[in-house]
Amino acid sequence: MSSLKKVVFVLVAVFMFLISTAVPSQAIATDLLITGIVDGPLTGGIPKAVELYVVNDIPDLSLYGVGTANNGGGTDGQEFTFPADSATAGQFIYVATEDVAFTAFFGFAPDYISSTAVAVNGDDAVELFANGSVIDTFGDINLSGTGQPWDYLDGWAYRLSSTEADGAIFNLANWSFSGTNALDNETSNATAANPFPLGTFTPLVGDAAPGVASTAPANGAADVAVDANITLTFSEDVTTSGSWFEITCATSGVHTAVASGGPTSFTLDPDTDFANAESCTVTVLASQVTDTDTNDPPDAMSTDVSFSFTTVSLTITSVVINEFLADPAADLPGDANGDGVRDDADDEFIELVNVSGADLDVSGWSISDGVGVRHTFPTGSIIEADCTAVIFGGDTPTGTFGGALVQTASSGTLGLNNGGDTITLDDGQTSSLTYVYGSEGGNDQSIARDPDTTGSYVLHSTATASGGALFSPGTQLDGTPFSGCTFGIPVTIMEIQGEAHLSPLVSQSVQTEGVVTSVRSNGFNLQDPSGDGNDATSDAIFVFTGSAPGVAVGDALTVIATVAEFYPGGFGPGNVSTTELTGASITVNSSGNPLPAYTILGNNGRIPPNTIIDDDSTGDVNSSPTFDPANDGIDFYESLEGMLVQVNDALVVGGTGFGEILVVGDLGANATGLSPRGGVVIGPNDFNPERIMIDDALIFDEPDASVGDTFAGPIVGVMDYSFGNYKILNTEPLPAVNSNFVAEMTNLASEGTALTVATFNVENLSPNDSQDKFDALANQIVNNLGAPAILSIEEIQDNTGFTNDGVTDASQTYGLLIAAIQAAGGPVYEYRDIAPIDLTDGGAPGGNIRVGFLFRPDRVTFVDRAGGDAVTGTAVSIGTTGLELSVSPGRIDPTNAAWLDSRKPLAGEFIFGGQKIIVVANHFNSKGGDDPLFGRVQPPVLTSEVQRLQQAAVVNSFVQQILALDPNANVIVMGDLNDFQFSAPIDLLEGNELHNLIETLPATEQYTYQYEGNLQVLDHILVSDNLFNSYLTGVDVVHGNAELDTDLRVTDHDPVVAQFTLPAFQNGDGCYVVALEGSPFTGVAAIVAPGDPGYNGIRFNAAVWGKAQDLYRRACYEIHGTNNSEIIIGGNGDDVIFGYDGHDLLIGLRGDDTFIGGSGADFFSGNQGRDEVLDYERHVDTCSSIEQGCRTYHGHGRDRHR
Repeated sequence: MSSLKKVVFVLVAVFMFLISTAVPSQAIATDLLITGIVDGPLTGGIPKAVELYVVNDIPDLSLYGVGTANNGGGTDGQEFTFPADSATAGQFIYVATEDVAFTAFFGFAPDYISSTAVAVNGDDAVELFANGSVIDTFGDINLSGTGQPWDYLDGWAYRLSSTEADGAIFNLANWSFSGTNALDNETSNATAANPFPLGTFTPLVGDAAPGVASTAPANGAADVAVDANITLTFSEDVTTSGSWFEITCATSGVHTAVASGGPTSFTLDPDTDFANAESCTVTVLASQVTDTDTNDPPDAMSTDVSFSFTTVSLTITSVVINEFLADPAADLPGDANGDGVRDDADDEFIELVNVSGADLDVSGWSISDGVGVRHTFPTGSIIEADCTAVIFGGDTPTGTFGGALVQTASSGTLGLNNGGDTITLDDGQTSSLTYVYGSEGGNDQSIARDPDTTGSYVLHSTATASGGALFSPGTQLDGTPFSGCTFGIPVTIMEIQGEAHLSPLVSQSVQTEGVVTSVRSNGFNLQDPSGDGNDATSDAIFVFTGSAPGVAVGDALTVIATVAEFYPGGFGPGNVSTTELTGASITVNSSGNPLPAYTILGNNGRIPPNTIIDDDSTGDVNSSPTFDPANDGIDFYESLEGMLVQVNDALVVGGTGFGEILVVGDLGANATGLSPRGGVVIGPNDFNPERIMIDDALIFDEPDASVGDTFAGPIVGVMDYSFGNYKILNTEPLPAVNSNFVAEMTNLASEGTALTVATFNVENLSPNDSQDKFDALANQIVNNLGAPAILSIEEIQDNTGFTNDGVTDASQTYGLLIAAIQAAGGPVYEYRDIAPIDLTDGGAPGGNIRVGFLFRPDRVTFVDRAGGDAVTGTAVSIGTTGLELSVSPGRIDPTNAAWLDSRKPLAGEFIFGGQKIIVVANHFNSKGGDDPLFGRVQPPVLTSEVQRLQQAAVVNSFVQQILALDPNANVIVMGDLNDFQFSAPIDLLEGNELHNLIETLPATEQYTYQYEGNLQVLDHILVSDNLFNSYLTGVDVVHGNAELDTDLRVTDHDPVVAQFTLPAFQNGDGCYVVALEGSPFTGVAAIVAPGDPGYNGIRFNAAVWGKAQDLYRRACYEIHGTNNSEIIIGGNGDDVIFGYDGHDLLIGLRGDDTFIGGSGADFFSGNQGRDEVLDYERHVDTCSSIEQGCRTYHGHGRDRHR
C-alpha cells in the first residue's frame, strides 16, 4: 500500500466504538454455531447459558471458543476455549456460568462451565470463535441491547431453524425472542409459560450461500492506521468480478484499491491513505461474489455486506495533561477549588500545561471522559506559553492557582471516576490527547507528573517536590507558579473594567488596590478612591470570595486575583455579565478609611439616558464595537458597575415587590413619559432607561411603596446587576416614604341607553383565595368600575385552584365573586364560560385559568346557544334574528395550534337596547421567555411574540367573518392581550376591522400594568366601526392595582372600561323607552334630566321631548317616573306610563294608553283612546276617562267618563 510519510505519537490507544450501520451479514457454513442464549430468573439472574449446535463432526473442540461482549463495550475476545473433546453432528452443547441452578432449572447438567464467557445479562452479545476468528455472533458487540429488538433480559433468544452462522456481523432476522421478563417468577423450564426451546434447532439441508466470515479491521474497530490495508475472509472459496467492493470515508471520500489474494481471503490496498480521525465504511457487493463449488443454488451472496471502522487521531503535542483529581472523598483534607465547600464533584480538576513555547488559543477545544464531552473552552481561552489551565468540576473556584487560566466544566461536572476513566483533550479538528488511568485514581489525591510536564504519573503526595501535599491545581508540584504564568499584573480597577461590557483583562491574574464600600456573604465591592475621571470606565469591582470575606467597609486593600465575567441569573436568559475578581489573595493595608464620593444619578451628577437602552449593538452588547454611556442606558449603568451611587428626590415608578422598588431621580424631572400619577409610561421607541431598581440584597426589608410615592431623603448604595436589571443595592436604610396613592373611580355609568363594558384580569382567582380578595375585587367592580353591564374576566381558576386534581369546573369561583358583588351593594350578575380540558390552557398547573363573561341580566340579555365545549368552535352566520353565533358561549377555533398551552378566546352573543353585540373575551400568550430590556441581546429577541401573532391572526379572521356578513355589526374584542398597543400582534389584531380604544386616551394615560417600573398596556378593548363611530362615549383605564405595592393589591392589572350610548331606544313594541333621572328603573332607557326638553323636574311631556329628538309625531313611549310626586304626560301613541312612588298625575293623550301608578294616591287621565290602569287602588287612586281597570261607582275613585 502507498504510504504518506508522517510521524504519529500515540500516548495510549483511543477506543471509539461505532454502532454498526451494516446490513445483515451473509450466512456462512460452519461446523458449529450458536443456537440459543438464556438469562435465567432464579436468584442472582441464573442460569445464564449458551446453546450451540454441531453441524458436522468435530474431532477437536479445542479449536473453538466463546466470549461475551458486555454492554456494547466491544469484543472481549475468546474468554473460554473448549477442551480437546470431540463432538458429533446433531449434538447440542450447553455452556453455563454454573451448574447448580442450570441443573435445577433445566433438569440436566451443562456440558461446560465458564463464569465469564457466558455471563450474559439480557443486553450482552456473544461471539463464537474458530481458530481465533469470529464465525458466529449473537447481538451487536458495539451496542447495549437494552431496549433493542434483541433484548432478552430475564428471557431467551433462539436461532431459527434452517439458518446458518452469521460470521462477525449479527443478523437479527435469524432469531426469535421470548421478550423481556418472560421467565420472571418461573422456577423450571418445564413448567414455564414461555419455556426456552431446548434442542429444537434443525440445520439447513443443502448448500449455503457464500458470506463474509471476518474482516480486518473488524467492524467497529478504532484507531486504524491511515495506511492500513483491508482483509476480507469469506466463508468458502469465491470468485469476484468487476467492482465487487466500495470504500467510502467521511473526510477523504471514496477510495479505490488493488485487490490481491483469494480464493478465500483477499487483501485490499487503498490507492491513497485515509485521513486521521475519520469513519470509513467498506461494502462487499453481493452480485459480484459467487462461490466456486458446483452445489448450486445458492451460488452468489444473498445481500451486500458492510462494516465500518475509524482511523487514528493525531496526537496533541502542544499541551500536557499534567495533573488531575478524580472524585475525591467527602472527608479529603483541603478544598481543591478553594470555594470553602468540600465537594466530591466540584473539587475534581484537570490541569493542562502549555508546552508549545507560545501562547495557545484553546477556544472550542473540549475535554471528555469515558461518558462524553464534559467541558468546551469558551471563546477567548488563551493559555500563556509555559503556563497552565485548570478546569474544575463546578462551583466558583477561589484562589490564585498560580496565575492559571481557571474555568469550570461547561457541562456542570467533569464526572471523573475514581476507579478508572479516560481523559481526552480534543482540538475540534483532527488531533487529540488521551490518558487512561485505573484504580490509582481512587487514592483521594491527585495524579500528577513527576517532574512536572515530562515525568511519569505518580500519586501527588509521593512526588519529589510535593512536600506530601495532596494536590496543586494551577501550580507546579511544590506550589510555585509555572514560569510562563503572568501573576498579578499591577493595574487599576478602571483598567480592569475598560470601556466595554467585558474586561480587556478577562482570565488574567492582576494586582489592584481600592477601598471596601460594601460587604456581602460571598464577597465585597472594591472602589478606587480617586478614579480616573473617565465616565466610560467604572471605578469599582466586585471581589468574589465564595464565603464571608473577612474584610470591613473602609478597609484599604491590595488584591491579587483573576479577572472573570460572571452572568448573574445565568448566561442562557440573556443576562449581561458583571466583571469580578476571583481566587483573590487579599492584603489589608489600613482600616477606617473614608469612602469614595457617591456618584449622583441625576441633577448635579450624571443624568441617565431617558430614551435609548441600546442603539448600536447588532445582537450582543459584548461584541458591540461602540460603548456609549452618554446615550445608551445599558452602557451608562455598566460604566457605574460596582460604584457607590446616590439618587436624590426619588419618585417611585414601580411599587415594592420581592424586596425591589423602581425609582427615577429628581421627582422625574429628567424622565420621559411621566404619567399624571407619577409613573413612567413606555412608548414605541422608549422603554425608560432612566428608571433604576432599588434592591434589598444588603439591607433587608424594603418599605411599602407605590407608584407616585416619594422618599424623604437620598437613596445610596452600590450599582449592581442581576436577572436582567441594573440595580442599586442600598447600603443604608431607605428614607421614609411619602405616600400619595389614591385609587381611581370611573365616571362612566351603565345606565339608561349607556352600555359599559370592561376587561378585568383578577390574577388567578379561586376559592383558595381569602374572602378579602373576593371582597376587594367586588368593591372595585361595583364602586370603581360602576358595575359594568358586561365584563371580560381573565384568570378565573377552577374550584380547587392550584391543586392539580383534574377539576376544571369554576362555578364556585364565579359564585363567590358574584355573591361578593351583591354584598358590596352591586347588582346581580350571571356568568358564562367554557371549562378547558385539564392542563391544556397554560397558567399555573392545576389552576386551569380561563376567560369568561360576567354580565348584568337587568341591563343586557345573553343569547345562549347550546353545543359549545372545550374543543368545539363557534361559527357566525345570518339567522332568523340576524347575526348569530352557532354556539354561545363558544370558543374561537380552539384546536388551532395558536392556542397550544394557552387560553382560548370566548365569544358570546349579547342584546342591548334591541341591538345585537358580539363580544370576544381573550387572554393571549404571556411574554415569558423574551430577552430582558437590559440584556446581553440587543435589540431583545421577543420569542413569545410568535404565538401572539398567531393568536391575533385567528381572532382577526373571526372578526372579518362577522363583518363580511354584516359590515355594521357591533363587535367588541377585549381582554388581557399581553402586548403593547404599538406591538406587531396588536397591530395584526386591529387590522382594518377594529379600533383600539386605549389609543383614544392621552399617551401618559395609556397603561394597565407595571413591570420593572415601566407602565404599559397589556389589557385592551377593541371595537368595530359601528360602535366606534356611532356609539362610543367614553374610555377609561381605572388605575388602582398596577401601581400598588405588591403586598397591597389584589391583582396586578388595571381594568379598562368603555361606554357606548345608543340613540333613543325602542322596546319590543316599537315604543321609545324613557326614564326620568333618578328613576328606580335599571333597564335600557333614555335618561331625561331636569332642563332637558319637556322636563322641568316636576312635569314631563313626552311629546315635547320626542319632538326635540326628531321622533315621529305619533310615536309611542314607555315612560318611567321617579319615586317622587310628578306629572307625566304621554304622547300621541299607545303609551305605557309608570309612576312608581309618590302621588303622581299620569296623563294620556291619544292612543290606547296603559298606566301603572305604583304606591301613592295617583290620578289617571286617559283622554282619547281605550285606556287601562293595571294597579288601581280603591279609595286611593282616581281615574278619569279610563276604560278598563278602574271600578265604576259614585264617589272617590269613580271613572267619570267625561
